[in-house]
Amino acid sequence: MKKDKTIVRKISDEQIIKAFLFTVEEYKRFGKYFPVIKKHTLLDDYKEDDYVAVQTKLMILRKYSYRSDTVYIPKVIEAAKNLYKDINVLLTDIQSRYDDIEKNQLQAVLSDGSKLSLFEMQECVVYGLYLHADEDKIEKLLSTNEALVFTMNRKFVEDLEELLLEFYELLITKVQEKYERKQYQKASMIFAGDSERNEQEIKGSPFWSNLYGKDASEEELRKTFFENTEEDMIIILKCLAFLTEGKKDNYSVNVLEKLVFPPTREQWGDFSQLNSMCKNELSQVGWSTKVRYNDEHNMAYVHLYPNVEEPFLLEQPHVITDLTVITLVCENDTYGWRIFAIGGRVENYKENISLGEWFRRVFEKNRKED
Repeated sequence: MKKDKTIVRKISDEQIIKAFLFTVEEYKRFGKYFPVIKKHTLLDDYKEDDYVAVQTKLMILRKYSYRSDTVYIPKVIEAAKNLYKDINVLLTDIQSRYDDIEKNQLQAVLSDGSKLSLFEMQECVVYGLYLHADEDKIEKLLSTNEALVFTMNRKFVEDLEELLLEFYELLITKVQEKYERKQYQKASMIFAGDSERNEQEIKGSPFWSNLYGKDASEEELRKTFFENTEEDMIIILKCLAFLTEGKKDNYSVNVLEKLVFPPTREQWGDFSQLNSMCKNELSQVGWSTKVRYNDEHNMAYVHLYPNVEEPFLLEQPHVITDLTVITLVCENDTYGWRIFAIGGRVENYKENISLGEWFRRVFEKNRKED
């Protein structure tokens, strides 16, 4: 008989704490979106929004009450006691409160007379409705009243969430090191083209070597540049002039403010933040030669790629997040194309202008027409 050579790797106390903090930080995003306004009694009514919030949280909280999970709360408490002796009294209190949540479970009596604990009911909901579609779980749900199931789950979710967040706040004051997202060496992206007709052949800029493209020769660059329209060229040259001036130690505010969209002038201040950005984040960027427009053709976008060492060509569509976007606006012939923002892509410039500014501009336009 062959011996089972499976190796079960023991997770350290430090790793358990890190995993707990990392997952709770993700849970807090849902908690912020679905806040608990008040704690409910079993007799309180509920609306559809309440139902969606509780059921969503129930799926995420499941791991904290599942004995075999790394972040099962008693397991995390034990790890914390081993590491932080000075807060053992507080940890014992949290353990006691969790025990109350786990032990004082409600029981549902189904229409056929069978009984389900809160834990068993959650199994039916999670594995009958959401993560799986287990037939036996569905059969049990069909024998229950939805409102009954929901009120049981809501009490559990609200009690556990309160404890979970307090436990997180206690541990976060003690840890020296958390899980942090790694600084990646290459850009990640979504490729939306045909991978069988394209190769990943970018060599000159290693950060972008995951993209489906190739290094570009001077002749290829010249060709793509001159394929642009006159309008495209004007936009690119304005952006280039803006960043070139913005990088100078003795940059001219007068030159820069003539390139920005007038209603946003105050937001640029003295352009010192632009100067810092040009010398740091934008110090080694590659320019996309393609200018993109919105459907109304009153907004344009120029993409800047960081960490570009040598030029490259992309011939198929990608979705890339590691970009800086220069957003320009052309509202009328008086302004022409002006720079609206640098950073993330702005979809609607009108939403970013104050009501007072809009009244002023409408009044100015009507006065000119008169």
